[in-house]
Order: sequence, then structure tokens, then C-alpha cells
Amino acid sequence: PVPTADQNTIRTVVKATISTDGSADGDTHVTTTGDPALVYRSLFQLVNASNEADLFHKFLGPAGTGSLDKGNINSMDNTYAFSAHFHQENAANMPGPAAIYVAIGFRPTAFMPLIGGDLPPSRTVPYVCSPMSVQEDLTMKFPDGIVFTSLPDSTTIKAEDVVLSEDVERTDRTTIHAVTSLRATHPSLTCSADYYARVRPKLQEMVKLLSKQIIYRLHEGGAK
Repeated sequence: PVPTADQNTIRTVVKATISTDGSADGDTHVTTTGDPALVYRSLFQLVNASNEADLFHKFLGPAGTGSLDKGNINSMDNTYAFSAHFHQENAANMPGPAAIYVAIGFRPTAFMPLIGGDLPPSRTVPYVCSPMSVQEDLTMKFPDGIVFTSLPDSTTIKAEDVVLSEDVERTDRTTIHAVTSLRATHPSLTCSADYYARVRPKLQEMVKLLSKQIIYRLHEGGAK
């Protein structure tokens, strides 16, 4: 049987603190169910003390570091949760003015590939498009003295059975909270070339939404 979007889920919570030098330190907690749980269990079975640094370099850049808590990796439970503490160099350009994507820190799931990757102009054969529900909850705390000059508008885009939403808000004078959600309720594990032709314009809008940035600057004098 085809799984539902509620059976294949990924929920990522990232809390990051950005320093005046532009680096970010924080924690990531990920909870998965269904096929994503199997994928991450298999991936992290291969991670050990000799190659853990490579994992963080992949997601954080060559100067990125971190430590991985594999959680209940040996359990047969349908739910798999894991955590990481991370340090990311050059996460933000300080003092600015500059722009930053709503995407920093250790984020093992990327939305772009789930939407369709590079979105070729057309397809001639069916392609994989599994039902799935993915959410990322990101909190970014900036240094004192930060000034936000522009935030992306809260937006929801629907492409037939795929819905992407992003909600970005300032919760206090130095903190941004963003929630990005993707829900795909495909009735099968593959999508047709005709389906792709119909939804591609909306998928392109989704890619543009994920490319929007927060504009900021650090007030003269830096942190208080």
C-alpha cells in the first residue's frame, strides 16, 4: 500500500545563536517516522568517531563542527529521533547590511530536493514523488544591536497535492522564528510527466519562496 503523508514524516527543530563574528552555535532535534526513519537509521549506522566530522562538514561547511546523538538507532520502533549540537562558521555576514536565508545550522533535510530538485523544463517518464510531511522549526537569536529591515512575507503555495508554507516572524528585538512546512499527499509513489507539466510553474514559485532572505544590519557599535 502507498503510505500517507502522516506516515512518512520529518520534523526538525533548530535553535541557533549567532555571534557578532557571524558564527552560529546551536542544537538540532529531528523526529522521523516511516521511510525517513529507516533512511536516517541506515545513514547514521555508518557514522562513527572516525568520520563524524565529515558529516558536519557536509552540512555546515569545511569549518563546521558538531556532535551527533544517534538516539534510538537500534530500536525497531516506527519513530526515530536524533539530535546534534553544532558550530557553524560564517553563518551570517556581520555587521552587514546583509541577507540570510531562513536556513542555518545542522539541517539534514533539505526542501529543494523534495520539491523537485533542479526542476527540468519537462519530463518524459514517471518519477518518484513519495507522500510525505516535512516541517522545520527554526529559531535564530542575533546579537544585541541587530536591526531587521526586511522579513519574507508569510506565504502558502499549493501545487495540486503539494503544499508549501513559510511563516517568518520576529518574536523579540533580536530573535527570528520561522516555520517551513511541506506536505505532499500523492496518491501513488510515482508522478507522471503530465502531472509534472501541470505543477511545474507552482513548484518554481516554491523554489523562489525558499530563496527569500531576511535583510539585517548590526547597529553601529555592535553588541551592547
